[in-house]
Amino acid sequence: MMIDEIYTGSYKGAEFRIKNSSVAGGRKDIKHEFPNSNTQNIEDLGFKPKAYTINAFISEPNYTQKKDRLLAALEEGGTGLLVHPFFGNIENIVSRTYSLNEDISQIGEANFTMTFDVSDTNGLPTASQSSVSVVQAANKALQDSLDASIVSTYKVSTPDSFIVATQVLARMNTAFREKANLIQQVTDKINGYSGLVSDFSSSILGLTTAPQDLADSIRTLFFTVNGLYASAESTVEVFKGFFGFDDDASESPNVVTSSIIERNQNKAVLKSYMQTASLGYAYQNAVSVTYDTTDDVTAAADLLENQFNKVSRDLDVAQLEPLSNLRRDVQNLFDAIKLTTNQVITVRTPETTARALAYQYYGNDNSGIDIIELNDNPNVSFYAGDIKVLSV
Repeated sequence: MMIDEIYTGSYKGAEFRIKNSSVAGGRKDIKHEFPNSNTQNIEDLGFKPKAYTINAFISEPNYTQKKDRLLAALEEGGTGLLVHPFFGNIENIVSRTYSLNEDISQIGEANFTMTFDVSDTNGLPTASQSSVSVVQAANKALQDSLDASIVSTYKVSTPDSFIVATQVLARMNTAFREKANLIQQVTDKINGYSGLVSDFSSSILGLTTAPQDLADSIRTLFFTVNGLYASAESTVEVFKGFFGFDDDASESPNVVTSSIIERNQNKAVLKSYMQTASLGYAYQNAVSVTYDTTDDVTAAADLLENQFNKVSRDLDVAQLEPLSNLRRDVQNLFDAIKLTTNQVITVRTPETTARALAYQYYGNDNSGIDIIELNDNPNVSFYAGDIKVLSV
């Protein structure tokens, strides 16, 4: 094989050519063994980030300069970008150890064995702010597409269409007034939001025949709801309240006329807007919730997935594509969140107390209440057999 055909990698911009590499990973765990028992339990502590070992070499031309540059990168400290010949670009990589071998019989060639690990600011994989920003940008793209759907599809040209449209807007007004009535509101924003709802109510007749103004008004209300609550969890709960908007609305007569077609189309686009826009904001806030367990993350993801499956059936490509992108970004971030979230595991224990279990698994009894709640057993003095605990 010619030298130019050998794979090239780099660390912090210092290049090398690869001989071979290996990757180690898997799961972090603790093995629990019990006295006078022939059983054991493997406690899963979550994902173990990959560790990379690379055997590489540097040769002519510019052998000395390349060798010195790689040595400096390996000894500099901190994290950097590892360009791995087989795994691509890997961020947040720290050089752990290296060895350099130079043979007098092979002047002009340096052989390195290098080990690399992932390192974030706290030493654990985390959901970075940049990832949250990606989700926010994806939601904005979705909201833009929904605005465009009203402008391009919504039309009122008959008296019947006008009447039906005003009825739908009245139901929207009720939804914004009632669904957003939760605790933990940011008090200095409540009055502003209430004013927007009142303005929407008084402008329904004018908005009914002005698609762009209608789209702008609905979008402003959703945007304001998004900043109305003190926690991401409360905000998600509010937007979930819009998921079923107009699901129980009466169907139009099964007669094909231009007026009925128009009003059915208007009802459909407004219903789709409400249910899809709320999903977008629920996605955006769900990735900022502090979850107690990985089961909680999974439950949140499943709920959002059900709504996605519901609304995606009726979307055009122009709206489905940004919604699908947002869904993908949120799913990726949920996977990252799970890496640093407690996992509910089942262990087998002889008869003991909730307090003793808390000391055994957490080193103190402060988390005894977690064990009680996980197992739905108020009898704190008796636990035996298969017991749920949190991995930490």
